[in-house]
Amino acid sequence: MSVFFFRNGFLFGLVLAIVAAIVFPEYGSDNGLLNAGFLSKIGVVLIFLFQGVMLASEKLKEGVLEWKLHVVIQGYIFLVIPFLGIFFVGLAGSFFPESIQIGFIYLAVLPTTVSSAIVFTSLAGGNVAVALFNTIVSNLAGVVLTPVLINLFMKARTSNGFESLGGLIQTIALLILLPFVVGQICRLLIVADYLNFWKKPVDWMSRVIVLFIVFNAFSDSMLNGVWSGQGLSLTISVLSGVIVFAIMVLLMVVLGSRWMRLAPPEGAAMCFLASHKTLAAGVPMAKLVFLGRSDLALILLPIMFYHPLQLIVSGLLVARFKLVSEKLK
Repeated sequence: MSVFFFRNGFLFGLVLAIVAAIVFPEYGSDNGLLNAGFLSKIGVVLIFLFQGVMLASEKLKEGVLEWKLHVVIQGYIFLVIPFLGIFFVGLAGSFFPESIQIGFIYLAVLPTTVSSAIVFTSLAGGNVAVALFNTIVSNLAGVVLTPVLINLFMKARTSNGFESLGGLIQTIALLILLPFVVGQICRLLIVADYLNFWKKPVDWMSRVIVLFIVFNAFSDSMLNGVWSGQGLSLTISVLSGVIVFAIMVLLMVVLGSRWMRLAPPEGAAMCFLASHKTLAAGVPMAKLVFLGRSDLALILLPIMFYHPLQLIVSGLLVARFKLVSEKLK
């Protein structure tokens, strides 16, 4: 039992953060007793500083040769899946309030996960070099592309983007891109042994910061009455929508993989990279992208449901890819 709680500690932490926001919203709101709005911004800076230190961008050159596959994977992450998000919202949008519709589009334009896509690719016997290369490229590009794409897609869907895209990009550059670049510079100056030693502590610190931002977002939503009249029915409908969207994503990825006639190692890499969406970077980025919105908790709901779902589905797919690989031997 203790092993189960340890392995799933972050998911339980998300639940506790939401419960704490419901019980003590006056502590977690932007201008509350903890001054959580300011602390959340500091947390965003720290997370992307940590990412800059830990992301091994020097390994980009190792995977650059398979450029056609890289183009397809990045195309899926930043074009195919985002358009699929718009299509899904166009079909099912009437079932959700506007905040949830934006949340699904935001989910669709996020980059792939920083670590889990690589881990599952490795477990499935996939091409780890391809996974590593595309994880790095996706997260580097996502710093700029995610806010730009969410603005474009919001305009396409609601005819209402951000008031000042230039101001948004300036904020992103100052609080995300600059810390990331500083982290990359620090990486060049730090001995590899120290990086390995700090990997787990930094991962835990990043998770705690994400949980605090979730606590802050849900506290604000409670005090502003965002959940008034929503209740359990909204939660169930969003979860159902996320399951349907995840199935659509997987079908698109499988079709693309078969169209390219990929071998199982490359097919596994594409499957996990193209279908995964980052919660670790998505939550802090949303804090800046949707700065000042009291409905941030609703916007985050799709990615918070998608995160555990993608881990469960990926665990099932690992066995499938291993079985296919063994048959081909």
